[in-house]
Amino acid sequence: MKITISLDNDYKVDAQKTFEKIKRKAKKITEIVLLGFSKSDKAIENFAKTNKIKVSTKLPAWDDITVEGASIKTKIDKDGKEKQYNSRAGFQRNEEVIANTDILVWQGAPKDYRADILEKAKEANLEIIDLDEV
Repeated sequence: MKITISLDNDYKVDAQKTFEKIKRKAKKITEIVLLGFSKSDKAIENFAKTNKIKVSTKLPAWDDITVEGASIKTKIDKDGKEKQYNSRAGFQRNEEVIANTDILVWQGAPKDYRADILEKAKEANLEIIDLDEV
C-alpha cells in the first residue's frame, strides 16, 4: 500500500506514534511519498528506512516551464535576475501524487498547496487518515 504524507510544517512528529496511528488503517505500507512541506519529513524518512519501507520525496518542478499545462510567470531570483517558473507546479505535483497513491495521511490546517492535495484526495475518493483525529 502506497501512502502519501502531508504534515503541517510545525507538526512535532514522533515517528513511532505517527506510524502506529497510520497502521490502524493501513496495515501493509510498501511505500511512503513525502511532499517536502514539513520539517518533520526527515524523522518520517528515517523511520521508514529503519523499517525497510521505500520512501521518496516528490517536490514541485517549479523550473520546468515546458511541462504541459504550465503557467509561466517571472520572478526576480536571489541574484536580482529575472527567472521564469511554472506557477502551477505545486498543483501539478499534487495531481500526479494523488493519481499514484492509495491513502493520504494528513495533519494540520488546509492552506495553499496542502489544501489542494486534500481536495484532490477527496475528489478521487481516496482514504484520508487525519492524524489530528486518530
